[in-house]
Amino acid sequence: MTDKLPPRPHAHRGRPRRRPHRSRGRLWARLAVVPITVVALPVAGSAFGLSVPGVDAALQAAGAPALHDTSTPRQQHAPAHHAPTAPTTPAAAAPPAPAAQPLSSGQTLTSAPPSPSPSVMAARAEKAAKRAHHPAHATSASASASPSPTASSSPDLPAAAFRVASFNMLGASHTGPGSERPQYASGPTRTPWAVQLLNNAGITVAGLQEFQTPQIQEFNKVATGWHAWPGLGTLGGVNSVIWRTGTWQPVQTHTIDIPYFGGSDVPMPYVLLRHVATGQLVWFANFHNPADAHGPAQRWRDEAVRREVALVNRLHADGTPVIVTGDANDRDRFFCPLASGAGVTSADGSHLTSSGCDLAPAPGVDWVVGTNDDLDFSDFHRVRGGLVSRTSDHPFVWAQATAH
Repeated sequence: MTDKLPPRPHAHRGRPRRRPHRSRGRLWARLAVVPITVVALPVAGSAFGLSVPGVDAALQAAGAPALHDTSTPRQQHAPAHHAPTAPTTPAAAAPPAPAAQPLSSGQTLTSAPPSPSPSVMAARAEKAAKRAHHPAHATSASASASPSPTASSSPDLPAAAFRVASFNMLGASHTGPGSERPQYASGPTRTPWAVQLLNNAGITVAGLQEFQTPQIQEFNKVATGWHAWPGLGTLGGVNSVIWRTGTWQPVQTHTIDIPYFGGSDVPMPYVLLRHVATGQLVWFANFHNPADAHGPAQRWRDEAVRREVALVNRLHADGTPVIVTGDANDRDRFFCPLASGAGVTSADGSHLTSSGCDLAPAPGVDWVVGTNDDLDFSDFHRVRGGLVSRTSDHPFVWAQATAH
């Protein structure tokens, strides 16, 4: 999130067999001369890179997670199919980026999850039979206050193969001259580099965290063929889901309240997208659970996971695939409850077994997970160094996904 401080060197570097650590927050918070109360922080719109009224009301803590529909009807883009690797963003629209290292050399820390078991395949067949009895989805964006009951595309549709990513963009307020991270370029300067990483890897849908207003503004200028939601001018935009408009069409867009600093609720997005080439429908949810930047936040992370598990179960009840991306600021305490409570597997190889939760070697805090009875992951990458390390203090995490 926008107020998260730099992690300890070992917390995000994924060294093998290290004992899991949570992100500790940036050093300046411990040395700050002017104390800022936990109560005041969540209601500061500037903490999210926003300068809009109504932030106080939007951040009121609620007893239960609230669902919001902040979507508005938008013009649908023509369903032109994009090649897997899109052209690099024109340099004329943004400061030149340093040369990117080929992403094919990105470090793959674990193998892909194991092949679906016979029980998983049987569950897929059962879900496919249920889908055949549901009406098809409408093709326009939903205007409902909560997700409509959904049914996946016809079982006769081909599987949809695509690349999905999660990337913490390192908020603009944390970098540039005079900041606590002066070694990094400004947010607007780094944003075209992030777009270059996405394009070079052939990503068509991603969850971004710490995506602050100056970065969203630059993204809207240079990211040709991409759309971000909630995007600019919204509190939830700091954790936007982005997609290629020629590959995906929006069907429904929503937010859910997730506890952040001090337990105050912040809206975070989940969207239903239709894969243009195949017609398959997939839910994408993107979260940023709180770090310990302003005091111990484990109880708020645990509550966030509880709500996230409930959301995945609700969205997946009719068999529609669900993918979750995000910076969880946790390893086992994020993935294991999600795996056992919502039946997900992780692109990094972490999965649930008959004997318990099996984490991949050196798991990070940045995740791409999906419902295991209708999604397969392969070709997982957690990329560091080169352009990635100049763009953010987090790795660029991505994988190939196939939705059935």
